[in-house]
Amino acid sequence: MTTRKPTGVIVPMITPFTATGDVDEAAVGRVVDYLAAGGMDGLFLVGTTGESASMTARQKRDLVAAAIKANRGRLGIYAGISSNVLEESVQAARDYAELGVDALFVLPPSFYPVPEAALEEWFRQLLDRVPLDLLLYNIPLTTHLSIPMAVVERLAGHPRLLGMKDSEPDIERLRIALAIAKRHAGFHVLVGTNKLFVDGLALGADGIIPSSANLEPGVHRDLYRAVRAGQQEEVQRLKAAMNEVLVRYNCPTLGETIAKLKALMAENGLCERHVLPPLRRWQG
Repeated sequence: MTTRKPTGVIVPMITPFTATGDVDEAAVGRVVDYLAAGGMDGLFLVGTTGESASMTARQKRDLVAAAIKANRGRLGIYAGISSNVLEESVQAARDYAELGVDALFVLPPSFYPVPEAALEEWFRQLLDRVPLDLLLYNIPLTTHLSIPMAVVERLAGHPRLLGMKDSEPDIERLRIALAIAKRHAGFHVLVGTNKLFVDGLALGADGIIPSSANLEPGVHRDLYRAVRAGQQEEVQRLKAAMNEVLVRYNCPTLGETIAKLKALMAENGLCERHVLPPLRRWQG
């Protein structure tokens, strides 16, 4: 089991690229330093905001290696192993374990419709074979599949299951996840949708995973602390500040949103605007 628990504010970090599509290692270092200085608790690498669906295995490994080198043990490192090919996910897990990540996370397979029993078996095979603890990652916006909470309940208690990140804006689903966590020590619940950050933390979630923290880590650090301290007026002020950050880069499509987020970070000297196809650079 990992000794580094997934709590606090964990940033789904963007992946800086060069004009030729390589991972920009210098920019990775600047972003990691910026997030560490902003009081973040961890980094979610090779995820949705990081353009994982467009990255090659080499690019993913290069990103993880560069982030670990820049991190110098300051923040928890969580790396995504999602693939529709089971063996690719297992191999990625082994590669990242060798590099020194703290834990892994994985989306459900998408493309084929997956019955509940088959989805459970898929996750169980991964859990039985990966060398590190694993978080389930639920985000129907991209996978078009919601991981059934009955599957999560049956998997809870597996020695490799660290918990789940849930980006589905469903408060009742979140309550069920937190109830599972109470029944299974070591199962952590992370909220991945800004609509439920405050309510989720108030109900007992372990942490939040805000893409907007790439821009303004301090706002999210302070929001987390204010909720934990029960400072209601401060929570409302910081929630409004977080929403202002979101408005700055939120676009009609997810791809445009990621591109604009990078453009704003480029204005701060953190990275370049480059994104991978099929995404296009923000031109605004």
